[in-house]
Amino acid sequence: MTKKYSSTDVPLKIQILREKMRAFSADEVQHLIHQVISQEATIHMCYPFGDLIGPIEYFDMVYQPLLKSIPDLERREMICVTGITEKQQTWLGTMGNYMGTFLSPFLEIPPNGHLVHMRFHEFFCIPPPINGDGLTCSGDGLGSMQIVKDMLTDLCRHPGNPNPEVMNLDKYWHPRFNWYGPAGIGTARGISGFRHWHQIPFLRG
Repeated sequence: MTKKYSSTDVPLKIQILREKMRAFSADEVQHLIHQVISQEATIHMCYPFGDLIGPIEYFDMVYQPLLKSIPDLERREMICVTGITEKQQTWLGTMGNYMGTFLSPFLEIPPNGHLVHMRFHEFFCIPPPINGDGLTCSGDGLGSMQIVKDMLTDLCRHPGNPNPEVMNLDKYWHPRFNWYGPAGIGTARGISGFRHWHQIPFLRG
């Protein structure tokens, strides 16, 4: 991805926020969150947090308890992508792990005193750059987007059709791909691993 924006734009502030979260400083992160998220913004969080409004509620309800449980909290990214949708909305998506030493309970989960990893996926809808020339993708971005849409369409054919072949997984995924999902039914390798260690337990649950 080629990013084009001035030093005053929101995307750069998000980049600074992500960098400060690597060695998590509560004061710095809280200050930067206020610069990135508007007071009226709705943050769609996973259960049990639900929807939160504005940076204060977001930090107090999510990061404050997490920092209390993992005082040496660190955010490590694995993937970061940016682009413009067909509706001309600019999005930034990241995934990786929050990690550190689990020293006190979090969401009623008892601590183990050891290093823990918690997978995250975050998506920011951000205003367009001030110079109006957007974020540009190298290569055929629209073609890649269509492949993802086709994959999701095929995935959703199951379990309405109980035959797993209707998902056409071998058409979209490398035979030696690794699947990383939630703990318990998370990590799997290849299509057989995905079906037996993620999809089947998920559907049964």
